[in-house]
Amino acid sequence: MKNSHLTLDDRKKIQEGLEKELSRTEIAKNINKDISTVAKEIKNRRKLKPRILLIIQLLALNLNNVVYVMENALNMKKLNVQEEIEK
Repeated sequence: MKNSHLTLDDRKKIQEGLEKELSRTEIAKNINKDISTVAKEIKNRRKLKPRILLIIQLLALNLNNVVYVMENALNMKKLNVQEEIEK
């Protein structure tokens, strides 16, 4: 397998390409490597958020939505009460 290893410089160029939102094909052409090599490097080196953090973030978003809906309902009820008093 000719030219099968990635150098640190290749990896830095892949990172720069990802930051510039280049396609894998463009990145592969820039470093003169096969697209599958670049794709494997991206897959093997990516950092994923732990699932528990993602779940907590989703729960926090849902809780914020519930609070927002409840506050709006209370505000509408207050407006209705004030309209009744003014009549």
